[in-house]
Amino acid sequence: LPKIRDQIIANHKAGRGRLCDQDLQYLSQWTFNLTNKDELLLTESGIQEMSGLGRRWRNRMTNLVGKMQIDKNTFGFTDTQRTRESARKFKEGLLNNTNVNLPPALSNKDLLHFYKRCKKYKEAIFQKRRTENEVNKLFHSYTLPTLKRVVTKLNKRLGYRNETLNLKAVELMWDICRWEMSWYDSD
Repeated sequence: LPKIRDQIIANHKAGRGRLCDQDLQYLSQWTFNLTNKDELLLTESGIQEMSGLGRRWRNRMTNLVGKMQIDKNTFGFTDTQRTRESARKFKEGLLNNTNVNLPPALSNKDLLHFYKRCKKYKEAIFQKRRTENEVNKLFHSYTLPTLKRVVTKLNKRLGYRNETLNLKAVELMWDICRWEMSWYDSD
């Protein structure tokens, strides 16, 4: 992606492309600092979502939350940073308290991994995957006219003389954009 960034900036310096000056400035300042390990961590948007989910449950069950017996078995999670912090943020939102303790992670994951034992769930997912595979084949065959136009227009807007950026590169740019928006606070 840094290579694509540098190419886009060079394209614009050569008088090609249609990004505004502010977008070019943002692009020139952009760096990619995430690693493969980061994908296993709870992102800023995940923190906000879990805390908000806890608050929404507290608001829906105002009469019950004060009477709940919160003990070590109330919250279950697996032993990863993302699931532990998800449970913590949910509990903080639910109890309106930032000083919460969590039990140890569950060693018996059957309750959390119900999908590994449920035949109907497996059948539904298998059918869904077959359908997704068919859609992905069509999508990546690059035969959809609208998809071709999107890639062509994007290449022109970014200053490429031909279709230098293929669908895979465009998807990567989209995925990283979405990932970074969830990782970093949007303010």
